[in-house]
Amino acid sequence: MANERNLIPNNNRSPSEVRENGRKGGKKSGQVRAERKKFNELFNNYLDKQITNEQIKGQMLQFGFTDKECTNKNAMVFAQYKEALKGSTQAFVAVRDTIRRKTSR
Repeated sequence: MANERNLIPNNNRSPSEVRENGRKGGKKSGQVRAERKKFNELFNNYLDKQITNEQIKGQMLQFGFTDKECTNKNAMVFAQYKEALKGSTQAFVAVRDTIRRKTSR
């Protein structure tokens, strides 16, 4: 195939070509890490915000959450818990796996 002819192992390339390709890979890796970090920061900021759905907030308050604890993150946990109680195996597995997961990485 034509594409296979384009694949040249590093040991068949000049040192400057290997160095240049490594530099390109390092730059791309840095860009991907920065994008992933930005996405995680945005997502975590959203999760930490207070929930705006008054119906869900009311249910959470009745369940024993404080007003301050009515965040999007806790609402997601609460919703998963409620689904597990209804018999959803998927929700149960998600809750179980979350409990088992180490919190510090």
